[in-house]
Amino acid sequence: MKHTAVAEGDLKMMSAVEAGLIARQPAAPRQRRRRAEVREFHIMRAVLFVLFLGVAALTRLLPRAWRPLGSSADRSLSVVAEARRAANEVTPYIFMT
Repeated sequence: MKHTAVAEGDLKMMSAVEAGLIARQPAAPRQRRRRAEVREFHIMRAVLFVLFLGVAALTRLLPRAWRPLGSSADRSLSVVAEARRAANEVTPYIFMT
């Protein structure tokens, strides 16, 4: 291992990084909680997307007079885009506590 003129503490840090010891340390509890919340958010958004995809598809089968108020205004959006928009709008409200 080549060392240049650096402080002794830096050498210890460099050797720990090179040995891969820092990467193996467990994440702090706050980071684990954050990752779990992010994972939960993405799962919930995916579930809501599938739900709203079905709703958007069924809404397109209805006559225009029977459609909910929001669907007729967004006729230019595809079924997938409409479901994505609805899921992205609703999901943050679930986590507002």
